[in-house]
Amino acid sequence: MFKEMNIYKQILITIAVVLILFLAATFAFPDKVVGFLTKLHLKSEKTLSLDKVYSRNLTSDMRVCFRDGHIYYHKDGTLVMTGMSDEELMRRDFEAKTANVLFKDKYIYSTDAPNGIVNILSYDDLKDVKDFNYDEAISFIDEKGGRYTAWLSDNFNETLRAYDDDFTERFRYKALNPILTYNVDKDFKTMQIASFDPYSSEIKASLYKEINRKGENKLYYKFNDEVIAFIADLKDMKLVATNKALYYMQEDAIVFKKEYNTLKDIAVDGSKIYLLADDKLMTLNNKAEVIDEHTFNQNVKSMLKYNNDYIVYSEREIYIPYKAKYYMKDMQEDIRNVYMSGGFIAVVSDENITIYSIKIG
Repeated sequence: MFKEMNIYKQILITIAVVLILFLAATFAFPDKVVGFLTKLHLKSEKTLSLDKVYSRNLTSDMRVCFRDGHIYYHKDGTLVMTGMSDEELMRRDFEAKTANVLFKDKYIYSTDAPNGIVNILSYDDLKDVKDFNYDEAISFIDEKGGRYTAWLSDNFNETLRAYDDDFTERFRYKALNPILTYNVDKDFKTMQIASFDPYSSEIKASLYKEINRKGENKLYYKFNDEVIAFIADLKDMKLVATNKALYYMQEDAIVFKKEYNTLKDIAVDGSKIYLLADDKLMTLNNKAEVIDEHTFNQNVKSMLKYNNDYIVYSEREIYIPYKAKYYMKDMQEDIRNVYMSGGFIAVVSDENITIYSIKIG
């Protein structure tokens, strides 16, 4: 026991001596001590570096995508796939030179809108997985959860057609008013629709309603002076995001609400909501409580899934997360789009696509 007490005394005496020497050195040589502490801080401070791997010039009318180590280019009805080089690996020529190509999460979509033609392509070999030839012009196509949706127009009304994983039509809704956004339940029993209120004197008044497969609809809520931009599922609720707030809804009842000034982007990942608003990236739970928050100095505009987090970018800057902290890189050019693939990030501007490897250390 006495030996243990002697050891503790020796430790305390040693600590006291070190503190006294450090204080004495601080008063005698303040500049050297400050310099030493600064060097220690700089060594512990991590920095973000993006090392250029590949770059290619683009034209303003060229669409481009980066996925699984491949680059896809589309221009004048021709789609080309390359590696991270100029070597062409595959090519697909479309009959319509004016065909529009959209790169979505699961498939590539080529549309000849006036003629109602849609080709759905695999990223692997650029071959058709499915094709459609509608009697109506195509207003818009979308993909949610890997499922295809077509918005058709007969010059008077819009018809929304939703398909399952096998491209079997499961839902059809003919809207009398332009559709702002939509959500289809996983079991295809109901669909939620947002549209402008045709009877309101307020231009921004929008309606939130639900439609079943018989075409019967229920008006759940009218948002005055708000525009609905997003609808999604969250457990036993629906998320409805407008230009002013995020609403957690059960039919016509608002259960929770999160207000903001400017909505930039939003994503639902499991039970978490990632909300980019007012130059903040907030992670919300199913009670609209903020469980994590990051503030950015610049006017950020969008976000992109990266591992278990989200990259955020503005007109010229990219913010990459690493261990609960964000690291910024000024790209010195306007950013049109950003893609992630493995440990690489592709930055697309109006003039080029540049691929970088990410290093934080």
